[in-house]
Amino acid sequence: MHLRNEQYKQQHPPILTHKNSEHHTSATEPASAMSDSKEIFAACENKRWPEVLQRVKDNPELAKAKDGYGRLPLHVALMKQPPLHVVQCLHQAYPAGVKVKNKCEMLPLHRAAANHPSLAVVTFLWRQYPEAVTVKGLCGNLPKDIYRSNGGSDADIIALLEHATNGKAERMGCC
Repeated sequence: MHLRNEQYKQQHPPILTHKNSEHHTSATEPASAMSDSKEIFAACENKRWPEVLQRVKDNPELAKAKDGYGRLPLHVALMKQPPLHVVQCLHQAYPAGVKVKNKCEMLPLHRAAANHPSLAVVTFLWRQYPEAVTVKGLCGNLPKDIYRSNGGSDADIIALLEHATNGKAERMGCC
């Protein structure tokens, strides 16, 4: 385990902590980019969806920013039940973001599943990265397990995650 931690430290630059913020940026990032990164995370954290949309429109590279937890703005937004158009905007700016795990091994679909998402958001994320339903996240749990363990009870979301995990969703025509 110690070797793994040392390898991680070698592969990742030092992290700067912004005062009074849980969001961090790389020490190699220019000061203006650090400020922009901090603001996109704050906008997501505080559900300021119009601001998120405008910032990403003005600078699509912000969708690739990572905080000290390895989260993208997409991860943070999904913790706050964003409207579908916000998820679509972040995805359009950084399509590969749906495949990015944070430091807790959580994909955006895992983050959504843990935070009572809408069916539209789950369906969108699943369509962008269908394999995500079979990727184990925190503690080895699949998105369907995370959804249920966090009190998720929407029958349509449960059906989608269950059937998608079993490879049946498209054959069912549910999505």
